[in-house]
Amino acid sequence: MDWYLWVGFLQLGIALVGGFFGFLVVTSAPLWPFTGNRTVSTKQKIIGFVTGTIGTAGTIVLADGMIAALPYASRAFLTLMQLLGLQLVQLLIGAGVVVLGYLAYRFKRAKQTAYGAVEIMFAAAVAIVIAKQMSRIADWTGPAASLGAAVYVVSRGLGNYAEGVAKRTA
Repeated sequence: MDWYLWVGFLQLGIALVGGFFGFLVVTSAPLWPFTGNRTVSTKQKIIGFVTGTIGTAGTIVLADGMIAALPYASRAFLTLMQLLGLQLVQLLIGAGVVVLGYLAYRFKRAKQTAYGAVEIMFAAAVAIVIAKQMSRIADWTGPAASLGAAVYVVSRGLGNYAEGVAKRTA
């Protein structure tokens, strides 16, 4: 069997472990402050498992996509810089950040619970990418700051998720 199939099976196993943790979170009422309900139905247990599995799988796929795209990012930047010039490319990057931030804001306003879940998945995927690059670096300042930022994004994601659930149940 080729190595990438083993990696795929390992990632599938990790996704199922994530589903198991989703099941545990739903069944342990003290750990799940988003609902005041202490009884858990079979449907809620299944939803917890499926949500945990999909969330973990989505995180892995997002991290894999980032890792696969990283080698092409510098080449794309250099090509754009040769075609458009450095200042225009920098301006486009700044404008792109503002546009993506606005779209994220609109998504948060429309579906705050889903936005919180995506925030958590994105932060976990970024942490995986950062950890992958930490093998032989001399200066740990950038990765440490990036991992700290990822922790903050997870915290915000949990807050957005809780607020979205509270709005939905109110």
